[in-house]
Amino acid sequence: MRCSVDFDYYSLDKAFSLNTSGNGLCYYGATIGNKKYEGERNWDDRWKLLKDCTDYTNKNVVEIGCNMGIFLAYLKRFCGINRALGIDLPNDLLVKSNKKDTIIAAKLLAAGLMIDIELLQIDLNSMNYPILVPASAYDIAIVLSIYKWINDKKKFLDYLSNFKTVIYEGHEDDDIEIARFAKHGFSAKILGKTQIGKSYSPDQYRTLILFTK
Repeated sequence: MRCSVDFDYYSLDKAFSLNTSGNGLCYYGATIGNKKYEGERNWDDRWKLLKDCTDYTNKNVVEIGCNMGIFLAYLKRFCGINRALGIDLPNDLLVKSNKKDTIIAAKLLAAGLMIDIELLQIDLNSMNYPILVPASAYDIAIVLSIYKWINDKKKFLDYLSNFKTVIYEGHEDDDIEIARFAKHGFSAKILGKTQIGKSYSPDQYRTLILFTK
C-alpha cells in the first residue's frame, strides 16, 4: 500500500486497540502508512488477494458480517467504490459475543482512513434483511466467514443469488462451498488462502473465493 501523510493515526490507534475478535484482540492487524498494528488475523495478506480480484470502481458494495469494516474502508479509500454498507450484529448480541466495541472500532477505522462508510446493525437470524438491504441496490456482496452462523441457510443463499458478484470465505472444503454456489448459477475463482489467526495453529487456513454470474 502506498504511504500517506493523510491518515488520522489517533483514530487508527484507538480502532486497533479494541477487542473486536472476542478474545481480547482486534480482529485484524494491518500496516497502514508508517505504522503496523497487531491483531488476530493478518489483513495485509488478505488484501493482496482481494484488492484486484474484481473491478470495484464506482460499485455499491455491502459487506455482511463486516466486523470492524476494514475491507469496506480499504475499498472506499483505495479502490474508488461508490457506496459502502457494513452489516453486523445489534449491540446486545455483540456484547454476548464479547465484541461490544466492534461498531466503535469500525467508525474509528473509517475516521482514521478519512472516509465514510454506512453501518447497519441487524440480526440476520431474526430480521428481514432482504427487505432492509435489497440486493438490487448493490453490485457486490462481501460474505466472509459468516455463512456458518446463519440459521436459515436456504433463505441466505437465495438472497445472495440476487447479486452478480459475491466475495466469499467459508468454513468448509472448497468443493463443498463451490458446489453450493454453483446451484445458484455462480462460477467460482479461488483467490487464495490466508491463515485463520493467532488463536489457531499456523497451518490452519481458509479460502477466499470470487463468485460471479
